[in-house]
Amino acid sequence: MKKIPELAMKNARRFLEWVSPSTRLFAFLLGLVFVFSLGSWAIFDRNTSYILYFPTLSGTALQGETRYMTRRSAVEARAQELVSEFLLGPANPGLLPALPSGTSLNGVLYRKGTLYIDLDEQAALLPESDLRLALGALDRTVRVGMHQVRHVVLTIGGIQPWTEAIVPSTAATARKTVK
Repeated sequence: MKKIPELAMKNARRFLEWVSPSTRLFAFLLGLVFVFSLGSWAIFDRNTSYILYFPTLSGTALQGETRYMTRRSAVEARAQELVSEFLLGPANPGLLPALPSGTSLNGVLYRKGTLYIDLDEQAALLPESDLRLALGALDRTVRVGMHQVRHVVLTIGGIQPWTEAIVPSTAATARKTVK
């Protein structure tokens, strides 16, 4: 019966001897604090910060604004929340909204490293220079906030702005073939 307490004391003494040198004790405590903090961060922190870019008052440059949003694991869900937050406009009064008020998100699709973002037609109401700046701000916001995205394709009402390959209507095609 006396052997079990003696064995426990011997093991406790060995552990204390191993931990007792100051460098090992410090490393042990530091490792313990690291594991505890990593675990608590993974379990309790539900928000993360993103940088959203908006035009400055001069309308020629972009400036970042930090927003805290719910952490999401799916790429499309994160992109949808990021673009929706971008469409709300800046909280800083020194920045301008990139797109007209009421512009909504039609859809987000992520495939093979490419993120497709479709905005409604109201986004096209801006002058060309402002629209280019707004789409540049959205592109930069998405690229900075989502590192796994390699390409961003922005469309307005399903049509990519400033592309030459616009399909002619079927009526115009039918007229050409009849002549």
